[in-house]
Amino acid sequence: MKQPILILLLVIFSMTVSAQNMPTLRKGDTIAIAAPSGKVEPSQVLPAVQYFQSQGFNVIVPENLYENYSGFAGTVSQRIAQMQALLDRPGVKAIVCARGGYGAVSLLDSLDFTKFRKHPKWICGFSDITAFHSHLHTLGYPTLHSVMTINIWEENMGNEYHKSLINALRGKTLNYDFEPHPANHSGTAKGILV
Repeated sequence: MKQPILILLLVIFSMTVSAQNMPTLRKGDTIAIAAPSGKVEPSQVLPAVQYFQSQGFNVIVPENLYENYSGFAGTVSQRIAQMQALLDRPGVKAIVCARGGYGAVSLLDSLDFTKFRKHPKWICGFSDITAFHSHLHTLGYPTLHSVMTINIWEENMGNEYHKSLINALRGKTLNYDFEPHPANHSGTAKGILV
């Protein structure tokens, strides 16, 4: 028998920096797709664009998203320019990364987060995108460790993982069910997730 367990999204942040308020997305808000790491093909992005649009969001797909330079989504300077443009764009409420791989960490020292601080937005992804999560958390901004466009296909569109991302962006409380285990104990916990 499954027992419902309520898990609240906890914000990971430095002990010296308080977490910033982040936007709650609504119908008509804009999600941008970014490729700061490995190269992507349209087939790895377009189903996600369709899914986000079906959820009522506008979607920006940068012109240079499908660049290919030695297995990366463009040269370092192209990927910096793409990410900087999306970070600076005030109407973008979330940036969902297309995929991970390798290469995001090489962008961080060249990005300017000044305009991002005026108009914060969710950065979503995992794998190599963890470099962005770590950097933004030290600045006091929460991010979402979530599916990326490469994980959304026509055959699995709208599954529980995709819905979890959408619900988190909409500011909804997330609930998960887990099978009970003898080592589990009922109770309440409070703390900072690191």
